[in-house]
Amino acid sequence: MQPYARFVKKEAASSVQMIARRIPVADVDIIIMHSPRNVAFGIISTQTQSKNHLVVALNVKHKRFKKNLRVELRKALAHGLYHIARMQKNGYPKTLIENCLNEGLAIHFEIEFAGPTRAPYWTSIKNEALDKVITKAKKECNSPDFDYDGWFYGSKTQNIPRFAGYCMGYKFIEEFLKNNPGATASKLVGKKSKFLLAGIIGRLSK
Repeated sequence: MQPYARFVKKEAASSVQMIARRIPVADVDIIIMHSPRNVAFGIISTQTQSKNHLVVALNVKHKRFKKNLRVELRKALAHGLYHIARMQKNGYPKTLIENCLNEGLAIHFEIEFAGPTRAPYWTSIKNEALDKVITKAKKECNSPDFDYDGWFYGSKTQNIPRFAGYCMGYKFIEEFLKNNPGATASKLVGKKSKFLLAGIIGRLSK
């Protein structure tokens, strides 16, 4: 972590304080470590390993690490702590649609807290391509036995593009927010999936 350890600790503490003003943050242990093999892409990744345990993995060797660290750390903590806040309130997501909604909410909170991202992965599938993915997902959207890695990281054998689950979740919550003026991801942190589904049911029943 050297020579970034002190900076990371300071920025993380500041970010957590600001996040806690928007959503409940309690009883959470946060571990931040240099672990490139756990960073799927970019310089940072989070894993919500339980309702009380967030791991933030960094790749300090990445060429853009120093330049992007402050912003990416803020976004990662916002995303991960949002997941934990929802899990503490509603339990673990079980079905494909519940996981999509959770990811969509976490992404929108990340944007609400830290601002938009240039060329984000959650808009890598759009328009007709996204419609095809949603149509395919309908067959198992309520199943607890879905392939998480396939739907969120891609599967050639199942013809599922990379980041499909994130793109669907982002779009579903985007439409919910558009249809509910005044709603924000921070205000929806404790809402159950059934409440959110009521706002996007037309999208899933086309």
